[in-house]
Order: sequence, then C-alpha cells, then structure tokens
Amino acid sequence: MAMTGIRVVWPVCWLVVLMVGIVYLRHTNNFLFYALQRCHMDQARLRQQLWYSQLQLESLTSPEVLSEIVKPGVGTKH
Repeated sequence: MAMTGIRVVWPVCWLVVLMVGIVYLRHTNNFLFYALQRCHMDQARLRQQLWYSQLQLESLTSPEVLSEIVKPGVGTKH
C-alpha cells in the first residue's frame, strides 16, 4: 500500500513543480515583452522629438529665414 501511495504522490509532486515553473516562465515572458514594448514606444517618441527638433533647426537655418533676418542694404554704406 505504501508503494502505491508513493507512486501516486511522486508524479503529482513533479506535476505541481512543473506547473509552477511554467507559470513563472510565462509571467517572466509577459513582463519582458511589455518592458520591450515600452522601450520601443519610448524610442519611437524620442525619434519623433528628434525629428521635430531637426525640422525646427532646419527652419532656423534655411536661406529664406536668413535672408529675412539679414536684409540686403540695411546697415551698409554706399
């Protein structure tokens, strides 16, 4: 009788350990997935901010803006 009990308890214990391990790995996988997605969103946001800053810089250094800032003939002696 004792041998039959061990034959039932041993696989049940292994099954419980296996299920706990699977749940742990699944939780870790979900955590890493969402952390990676958050990093991708932050990276996309930073790229958009950089793009916007570059557009602002280009608009400040474009020839049209510079020609408006430095008007020809103003401040020069002829």
